[in-house]
Amino acid sequence: MIDELLAQPLPEANFHDDTGCGGPEHRVRILRASQEFWDDDDGQAAREADADLRAYLDALIATLTARWGEPLAIDLLPYLRAGLEGRRCLSRSTA
Repeated sequence: MIDELLAQPLPEANFHDDTGCGGPEHRVRILRASQEFWDDDDGQAAREADADLRAYLDALIATLTARWGEPLAIDLLPYLRAGLEGRRCLSRSTA
């Protein structure tokens, strides 16, 4: 999927769909998502999903680190705030 995304041009306009969002300078994609846990009374399904997502994230980090080197930490709080305020994804320049 990473190679596929890199081969695509960045979107000309802001968009939001089932797979993510983006705009002229960025693209955000959902790589993996868990189920909802409304009926998980004992929390077991949530713990299993958390372990699965952590293993997936660790594998993704290892793959991307091998390809491009050590990761750079980026504060995603402005993006979270934008989402909570009902705004779509922000470009780097406005974050």
